[in-house]
Amino acid sequence: RQDAVLAELQRDSALEKMLVQARAAALEGNVTAAKERLARLSADVHRVQSEDRADIQNKVTTGISQIKTDLTAKVEASKQQLGSQIESALGGIQAHVAYLQGSSESQYNAVSHEVTALEQQQRLQDRTERAAIEALNATQNADASHVLANMVAVTAAL
Repeated sequence: RQDAVLAELQRDSALEKMLVQARAAALEGNVTAAKERLARLSADVHRVQSEDRADIQNKVTTGISQIKTDLTAKVEASKQQLGSQIESALGGIQAHVAYLQGSSESQYNAVSHEVTALEQQQRLQDRTERAAIEALNATQNADASHVLANMVAVTAAL
């Protein structure tokens, strides 16, 4: 019976050894499988991160491009609005200058007309005064001639 127990022990021992080896192989297989799975997961994480980076870079580039487009449009709109305001102001200034020129021309014409009228009035007054002086001179000459004739007559009568 000892032999049978020994044989059974050896057989149990061999079975346990095979179980331990099987478990070790299974664990080693699990570790290898786990390492492979971890490598796949790590590769997936890196791929997703790369895709995310590319997506974020694309969104940033698109966003910057859109901002540039919007700013350019706003600048153009501001330029056009400012140009319109300048044109409007310039039109008002030109109208005011034209009004002032017209007013100045009108005032110049009025003053010129007054000066012409005053010159004509002065010439008429000068002619009238000359005529009055000539009439006075003629009267004085006639009086002087009459006085002289009387003196000659008085002198001749004496």
